[in-house]
Formats: sequence, C-alpha cells, structure tokens
Amino acid sequence: MTSALQIIAEVGSRAAVFPSAGDMAWWVGVIPGQNITAEKNASSHSPKGNRPMRRILSEVAHAAVRTKGSIFEVKLKGFRGT
Repeated sequence: MTSALQIIAEVGSRAAVFPSAGDMAWWVGVIPGQNITAEKNASSHSPKGNRPMRRILSEVAHAAVRTKGSIFEVKLKGFRGT
C-alpha cells in the first residue's frame, strides 16, 4: 500500500500526461537507450529518469518475485531454469 501511495505521489492521481506506457517508462528511466547509427549500437545506457520512482518500482518487483506462489515467482523460476 505504501508503494502505491508513493507511485501516486510521483506520477499524480491520473497518468494522463503520458500518452503511452512506453513514455512513462522512458520518464522513469527503466528502458535502455537506443542510439543506433549505421547498424552500430553506440549506447545502451538507460536514461537518468526519475530515481525515486525507479527505486520504488524496483522494490515492488523484487517483492513480487519473492512472494511464495506468485505468478512472478513461477515465471522467474521458469526463466532461470531452476
């Protein structure tokens, strides 16, 4: 619940300022940068973004994976092959 309140505090009660989920992900800084010129990838660093929001989302993702029996735990185990 606390994380949800922090996300609302960062984004606002309506995320209408972001036309798409990709735009919000770019604002947060959770997507890799893509600076490709002449078939060469010059940079794959993520944009700086909103650090507090990125930390909140990272904590929530880790908590979801650690929750016993959650779909995220099952997906991660399948991804790791364990």
